[in-house]
Formats: sequence, structure tokens, C-alpha cells
Amino acid sequence: MALAIAWLAWTSGQRILYTITAALVFLSFKSGDSIPIESIDGAAVQGYANVLSFWTGLAVTFAAAFWYLHMRAKHQGTGAPRYMAIAAIAMPLLAPPAFAAALLYSSEQNLLFAGYFPQALGAGLLAASMGTYRFKRRRVDKPAAGFVATVFLFAIVSIVLSLMTGGVWLGNAPHIATALCVMGACAWFCYTTLTSKGAESAVTANRTLRITTQNLELENRQLTEMAARLEYDRKRLSERRIELEKENAQAEKRIRELCETADAFYTLGQSIDYARRIQQALTPSEATLRGCVGESFVLNLPRDKVSGDFLWCAKFADGWAMVCVADCTGHGVPGAFMSALGSTLLGHVVNERGVKRPDQVLFALDRNLRSALASNGGDIQDGMEAAILLISPNRNQALFAGAKLKLHRALNGNCDVIEGTRRAIGGKLRANAPAFESGTISLRKGEMLYLSSDGFPDQLGGSQSRRYLSGRFKDTLGWVGGLPIAEQRSALLKSHTQWRAGMPQTDDVLLVGIKV
Repeated sequence: MALAIAWLAWTSGQRILYTITAALVFLSFKSGDSIPIESIDGAAVQGYANVLSFWTGLAVTFAAAFWYLHMRAKHQGTGAPRYMAIAAIAMPLLAPPAFAAALLYSSEQNLLFAGYFPQALGAGLLAASMGTYRFKRRRVDKPAAGFVATVFLFAIVSIVLSLMTGGVWLGNAPHIATALCVMGACAWFCYTTLTSKGAESAVTANRTLRITTQNLELENRQLTEMAARLEYDRKRLSERRIELEKENAQAEKRIRELCETADAFYTLGQSIDYARRIQQALTPSEATLRGCVGESFVLNLPRDKVSGDFLWCAKFADGWAMVCVADCTGHGVPGAFMSALGSTLLGHVVNERGVKRPDQVLFALDRNLRSALASNGGDIQDGMEAAILLISPNRNQALFAGAKLKLHRALNGNCDVIEGTRRAIGGKLRANAPAFESGTISLRKGEMLYLSSDGFPDQLGGSQSRRYLSGRFKDTLGWVGGLPIAEQRSALLKSHTQWRAGMPQTDDVLLVGIKV
């Protein structure tokens, strides 16, 4: 029986069970020596030492315990295999109580039956547990043939030992018979279970099921890992979504601000466009200028939509005509305010107060501008530069006065310059500032007179981004003065544009040409 258990342990991978049960084989049969035991009536009973010797039961108990622990450690063999292993552990332990009960009847047969039946039943349960487990785990490697070979080997060894010991082993006939019966029962059980009809197909199906289960477990692990990665990605996406929502909220806020700014700029642009139309309406046109002084042209190039330069002209009842070109401090909207104020004050001085001499006009304009800018208690140092030309009816004489602006006279390719007073209108008044002066000019037939702000000569451009400068401006007016009056404006505009060469305009440009 111990050999059978050892074979089962070896084929199931439990090598430690094989070692223990192999050692218990010798102990089981070594106890075959009779030890007399007195029965209840005092009669000597021989041969009962083998009943009391529980080596066989101990082998079964140990084997069943290790077998049960193996299934627990592997998390396998649930159900019937475990229950049968537990019963196999407990069954041999019932031999001593059964033997004690049998002593009451003083029957050797009862003692033998009571001692060996629990051990044999325990060994059978252990074999059934292993066989059922092996069948369930699809581990079939010809167990029936192994059992049969073990039974015959055990029988041959028993006979040989009996012959060699002179029949001593024959006294262990009950043990040998029991072992053969148990081993035969195990062999029959395994043979009928694992080689019965349909067992091969069942094993194949179970093997296929096991492979499928392993594949499913692998897929389950992969799906679990994928689910973990997806959960991680979901968290990252959730965090990114929150960040995008914050960025979107900030972008929406910025868009609203930009829309409000755009609306403000649009409104401001509309206001500036309207101011430009008003300034154009207040500025004399070329037709108005020609009505005052005859053949003439105007080149007006505001740097922005509105300009700080302005033109003013008037014709008096006595035939004299006055033309004024002024360059106010700044450009754009501030310059436009100053130009509107300067034009209004100039009209007040000339038309309402009747001042006509250019020097007196500049003096009165200076006083009125200072008074207007200081009327609210402020200290505004803005002002303007101006050039005023008063022409006689017969065109043979003119009076000129300038506040830091010049008069250019061009004839036959030459250009002369009449400087104005080196003093501006308004601004900070110096203690030693010179007085405005007028000069009488004798005009020549065909001569061109030019009044200009400093925007043209101050323009940056050229190959080295330098100013146009007064000398180059004088030379340009010299050769342009020889052209017909209708072509001079376009020629000056072309010269200005070519000099800029794509650079932004530096200042407002205002130039008036009058032909004598």
C-alpha cells in the first residue's frame, strides 16, 4: 500500500511524499514480529502487533496531508479531490478506537478487521482523490499500466522475501493481502476511470478547454493591463480637458477684450474719419486758392488721417490776397486740434480785426494762441510755425513774413530762399526772442513762389535712411519750377515717394505753389 501511495506521489510531482512513503514501507512490515497482548479474559493473543502498529495508517495520513497541502498551495483540486483527501487524512486515525472496541469481543478476526479496514479505506480515498484530481487536470500518462506493474512487482518481492527468510514473511500475510487488495482497487479505479469509453475524447476536450482557459486568462490579463492604461489615459485626458477649458475661458476673455478694443478702435476710427472730413471742409481747396491768387497748386500729404498742417487763404476787397501755410506742433489728432485752433484764430485776426500786414498777423496770432492755451490756467507749450504771403493785385509786389518757415522763389532752374524770423508762434517765449518782420518782394513774371512746412525736407529715406534736407529740397524746387504748373504737383509727389522708398512717412507734408 505504501508503494502504491509512493507511485501516486511520484507521478503527481510530490517527490517528498515518495521519500516518506518509501521509508514507511520497511517500517510497516518490520513490525511483523508478534508482540503478545493480553485480552480481556487474560488469554494471550499473538499477531496483534501488526494491528497496533499503525505504520501503514501513518503513511496514509502523511501522504493525504501532503497531498491536501499541495492542492491548497497550487489553488487547485477544489471540490471532490479535497474532500476525499481530508477523509483520507482522518480515516486511518480511526484504527486505534476501532481496535479498542473490538477488544471487547476478544475476536482476532474482529481485531484484524477493525484495525485494517480504516487504513485500507483511507488509502483508497487517497488514491481516489489523486485519480480524480489527475483526471480533472488532464494529466493522463498511462496510470493503469503503472498500477498493474506496481501490484505485480510488490507480489513478486513479497514471495521472494518469504522464500529468502524461510517463511517469516508469511506471518505478514494479512498485511500483504491488504496491500494487494488496495493496490488492485486503485489500479481498477484508475483503469476504469481513465480508459473507459469516451475518456479519451473527454480528456482531449478537457485539454482543449484547459488551453482555451489559459488563453482566456492571458487575454484577461492583457485586457486588464489595457484597461489600466485606458484609465490612466482617461485621467490624463480629463486633466488635459480641464486645462483646455481654462485656456478656452482665458481665450474667450481675451477675445472679448479684443472685440471691445476693436469696437473702440472702430468707433475711434469712425470719429477720426469724420474729423478728417471736417478738416477737409475747413481747408481751402485748390479751386479756392486759384480764386485768390490765380495759377497755383496744393500738395497735402497728412501722415495720419488728420493733419497738423493747415492752409489758409483770403482775398480782400482791394484786390490783395493772403496765403498762409502753418505747421502745428505734433501730428494726428493733437496736431489737428492745434490746426483747427490756429485756423480759427487766424481768421479772427485777419477778417474780424482787419490785420493784414504779415508781421502784424503773426504777432497777433502769437498773442491770441498763448492766451487761448493759457485760459484754463494750464501751461501748454505747444505752438506752430507759419509762413504768410500777401500778394498785390497787379502781381508785381508781395510782402512775406515767416515764423521759422521759408519762402522759396524759383525761376529759370534757379531757386532762392527768403528766411523767416527764427521764432515760433506760441510755445515757450524766450526773453530775447526777435520780433516778427515783413519783407517786400519784387516779383518777376513766370516766377514760382513756394510756401511749405518742414515735412518734405525732414522726410527720412534714400539708401542710408537720411533726411531729404533743405539743400536737396531747394534744388528740387529749382528744376520743378520750370515745369508747367499742372505737372509740378505730380513731380514733387513722385520725388517724395521715391525718396521714402517704402519707409513710413515722417511728418505731415503741406506745400503750396503760386505762379506769378
